[in-house]
Amino acid sequence: MEIQEILRRLERFDGTFPAEAMEAAVAGREEITPHLLAILEDASNNALEVSREGERMDFLYAMFLLAQFRETRAYPLMVDFFGAFPPDDPLEGIGEVVTEYSQRFLASVCGGDDGPIRGIIEGRSRNEWVRDAAIRALLVLVAEGEKTREEVLDYYKGLFRGGLSGGDDPYVWDALVSSTLDLYPEDLYLDVERAIREGYTNPSSVDLEDVRRNRRRGKDLVLQRNVFQDHHKRFIHDIEAEMEPWPCFHQKEVRESSLDGESETGIWKDGYPRTYRRDAPKVGRNDPCPCGSGKKFKKCCGR
Repeated sequence: MEIQEILRRLERFDGTFPAEAMEAAVAGREEITPHLLAILEDASNNALEVSREGERMDFLYAMFLLAQFRETRAYPLMVDFFGAFPPDDPLEGIGEVVTEYSQRFLASVCGGDDGPIRGIIEGRSRNEWVRDAAIRALLVLVAEGEKTREEVLDYYKGLFRGGLSGGDDPYVWDALVSSTLDLYPEDLYLDVERAIREGYTNPSSVDLEDVRRNRRRGKDLVLQRNVFQDHHKRFIHDIEAEMEPWPCFHQKEVRESSLDGESETGIWKDGYPRTYRRDAPKVGRNDPCPCGSGKKFKKCCGR
């Protein structure tokens, strides 16, 4: 398949996963990479408009492909793209990508250089969900052997001890606390408990009993379960395995809800992989799931 035909098939959402075009793109990696970088550069320069367009898919496919290619030239473009969303922005059209994939994208293309990722974390003018993802991106680097557990815990220590302020966004604190616990932080448990007691995290997020339970499980079990065996903490390795199951590519299987034309998965009825504008308060990954299951959001509908 010619490059221009691949790009044409990847440009818009048509209700199906473009498997043939994806296979051709992977096979023609060297030739197609400059085109993917150009698509991503355009998206990073117009992030808010592009993400809300609805039918446009080329920038998402480009991110997945460049992440799979470990293309470090995509790193500053992704940082610029995700950094374009201001605090409290509803992330309309890009929400699930930020919460589920952006940490993996950033880790996949950073080449071990976590400086720009740290810049996102420490940038209070950045969107809180993007900062959350950047904190979790460091766990991906640990899982993939790009960073040591000790290096990341040392950086997290700096965030607990002045890098973040008590008045910083609770969702950012949630990410820091939960990510720190994922690494079994022998020397930071007191910092974690202090953040919870001081009310820096959301009240329904990780509580002190969760911290005690984490300690009882032991280092090996926590690291294996929460880091090394967690698919969400790995590089992008296979774009078809990642994207093809998305509900928007299987509309006949998507159950419609009564939420103003939205499906239960957050995919609009028209099939475009967009997220909805939130009128209700945001749900943290460690908050109780609003579906009423009794589970945490990240273990239920937020998976």
